Amino acid sequence: HTDPRFALIIAKAACTSLTNNWNTMCRMGYDDCGGWSTIDSSLRRIVDAVKPLLNDEEKEATAEWIEDLYNAAEPYGLVMDTDIMKTANLLRGQGEKDEDDRKPA
Repeated sequence: HTDPRFALIIAKAACTSLTNNWNTMCRMGYDDCGGWSTIDSSLRRIVDAVKPLLNDEEKEATAEWIEDLYNAAEPYGLVMDTDIMKTANLLRGQGEKDEDDRKPA
């Protein structure tokens, strides 16, 4: 078993490094081999595993760096087919179920 907190620390290091260095990249608007969909699915799996272990402050701090990553890539259209913001909002207690999963009233 992998400690979900350790996985979150590794994801945070990679994502915040990408966000913090975004403007220094030569070709920041390019994505080869589906990298953003991999980031998207990996973040969601990590968040699903670690969310029950985090307190409210940790959840918000995590949602903030995920949102920062989204905001860095969004102007280049790299995240338009991802659920990265849904993952951030999940940490905030918003959108816990996909709309397709909701039963009509």
